[in-house]
Amino acid sequence: MSERNIELIRRMAEFETAHDRDRLFALYTEDVVFRDVALDVLASGKDEVRRLLETVYAAMEGYSMTLTSAFADENGGGAEWIMAGKHTGDFMDFPATGISWELRAASIMRFSNGLVSHRSDYWSVSSFTRQVGLE
Repeated sequence: MSERNIELIRRMAEFETAHDRDRLFALYTEDVVFRDVALDVLASGKDEVRRLLETVYAAMEGYSMTLTSAFADENGGGAEWIMAGKHTGDFMDFPATGISWELRAASIMRFSNGLVSHRSDYWSVSSFTRQVGLE
């Protein structure tokens, strides 16, 4: 168990919820690889990951990630989250509905030199579309 990397995961959730981009991206390696498995999106490097996150913030008013559990060793770890927001803008192929949503998600991460080098997020598209009235 790596308490340092569990703290890294906790800070990631805190900064992502606060929309504190500078402190969030300080937790990632320059060449971070981020995959949103549900949407089949791959972003490589901080600039691409930042652009992806900006689309989430722009489309999901009050977007938050509440950490419910985490585990980590020196090389990798995982987390479960409750993601929530209000779907106020178009996002990927989903037109804005103005409806609030909340769903469970999970992330698997790899670490390098105390930073996140890879992150894959898993969540249910069907749960999201059902909650925002698109299904």
